[in-house]
Amino acid sequence: MYSRFRIAFPFALLAPLAAGCGSNSSSGTGDSGGKPDTGVTHHDAGVSNDTGTPKHDTGTPKHDTGVPSQDTGTGGDAGTITVTPAPGSKMIASGIIQVLGKTNDDYLVFYDATQGVSVADKTGTVTQIAKGPPDGGLGPNFAYALGNFVFFTVNYTTHSVSGQTELLSGDLMVWSHTLGTATKLASKAVGQAYIATDSSYIAYLDNATGATGTYGNLGVVAAADIATTGGTDVLTDIVIDTSSTTCAPIAEFSKTTLVASACQQIDGGNSPPTVTAFSGAAWTPTVLLASAGPVNISAFPGALNFAVDTAGVNALVLGSGASAQLSVVGLGGTGLTSLLTPFGAIANGTPYFYLSNASAFALFTEPSGAFGKATITGQDPTTATVTTLVPATSKVFGVAGISPDEKYDVDYNTALDSSTGSPSTLNLRNIATGTSVPLLNNAIGNVFGSTNTFTADSSYVVFTGDLTAVPQANGGIASVGSLQTAAVATGTINTLVPASGKVWDSESLAGGTKLLYNQNYVTGPTLSTGALPNGGATADLYTADAAMASPGTLFITGADANYYATSDGKSVFYSFTQLAAGDGGTASVVAGDGVYVVALP
Repeated sequence: MYSRFRIAFPFALLAPLAAGCGSNSSSGTGDSGGKPDTGVTHHDAGVSNDTGTPKHDTGTPKHDTGVPSQDTGTGGDAGTITVTPAPGSKMIASGIIQVLGKTNDDYLVFYDATQGVSVADKTGTVTQIAKGPPDGGLGPNFAYALGNFVFFTVNYTTHSVSGQTELLSGDLMVWSHTLGTATKLASKAVGQAYIATDSSYIAYLDNATGATGTYGNLGVVAAADIATTGGTDVLTDIVIDTSSTTCAPIAEFSKTTLVASACQQIDGGNSPPTVTAFSGAAWTPTVLLASAGPVNISAFPGALNFAVDTAGVNALVLGSGASAQLSVVGLGGTGLTSLLTPFGAIANGTPYFYLSNASAFALFTEPSGAFGKATITGQDPTTATVTTLVPATSKVFGVAGISPDEKYDVDYNTALDSSTGSPSTLNLRNIATGTSVPLLNNAIGNVFGSTNTFTADSSYVVFTGDLTAVPQANGGIASVGSLQTAAVATGTINTLVPASGKVWDSESLAGGTKLLYNQNYVTGPTLSTGALPNGGATADLYTADAAMASPGTLFITGADANYYATSDGKSVFYSFTQLAAGDGGTASVVAGDGVYVVALP
């Protein structure tokens, strides 16, 4: 699993942005969206700390400068610390290891100050892909997993943004099991990548110019061509500053079509964002919407201006201004059909739109508090029939997640709590009929990110209630609470763990109703070096069945709070970093500290 959903920074950042359905960009590690994980946090449909800034919700601060020094810490004597790996575990690397993420094809990405960045498969076989200090070169800030790839930047320059060090530009490198070695993808790149759901294509921002790297190009390459012909720039002289409050570039793939929003550099400033589709061997451009709405991926609740399906059929596009129109359009550029004018959300709500995988329907919030649905037919031209799924009297404030079979959603009809960034209501809703079952009522709760809102087979919704905020050493807020499930067929609720169990995270494993979760969350100490690796906290790992009102099986005690299940749901990567143990941290490396892999019970 990538980032954990309930780490907030000084203000609550738990709401999704105006979300589409695809997930495909990153400049760091993080959680996935409502589709197969391709890395886009800013299209996450969950009520979560996925704030729209790509891959910044890692449990460790975005600007962590690396592995904390081992002569700094709080608490105790190293001799009092006991590390107990799960039976059958294989140690991948020892010491204070910073885990950076996991690829979709199950390669763990990690960093240590001596070896740099390495990957390990689920047998524990390690491959170094980038050198680190003291040899010179890469620190962990600019390396991340996305789809089947690992991206990192070398020969880079940095600049200061709001007092923090940011990547300016450098050589963007990519590694995959298929490539076998790290390969240069682009020069003067800003570290941002976008991938197709099946990892068959990559888009990237390169050729950064100027002292702040504001302008540059958007390039694209087929994965099969990375090591041979390389990529092609499809947009030039565009704003590539991802912190722009109006022109942040975004890109997604719908099968083999690349769709992007970008502002062109023009005399006297920038053009409004234009949403363009690129298709065919020559990546021929087709404008889907000129003068689209602004894009600010770091805003709360954020602003996006398009979403795509995964079938290569249609896109949702959002216009600009107070009367912004939400429309559906074929990727060939004809048949623009209005769904809602103006698009938006009820006051204090979270704007949301979603296009289904096969482009059969779209969902969207309305300023009145109603929740709309459009049944979509055809392509180029595309037509739609709009109905009110939920009336304004029910006041839908936002949507937390969609089931994998796209038959149910979890939505909420209260504003977000200021301390936890979570609503006090959650509703399980049938998307076909609009009928709902309440899951929470006046008890602050949430889901565990949009891809873990339901079990893998869509038969249970998974959620947490009675949340309390836990201050973190890095200045953020974690929320802990109960672990509950509800059968979608009956609405019957199971409590697996009460709120006193301090559940932090849950992941739905492949192939049924099995869950991997952790409880007994303990925050880490404050170190003078700043953030701790791997979340700066510890918790106990369990497996459980969503169909049972039982906590399941404990198999690891006191591991780092972040963990990474393999895609088949049969194994998990986990780590011990006793510098992070809030109930007895040590200033020294403890025997057993490191990264492990083990089969799940």
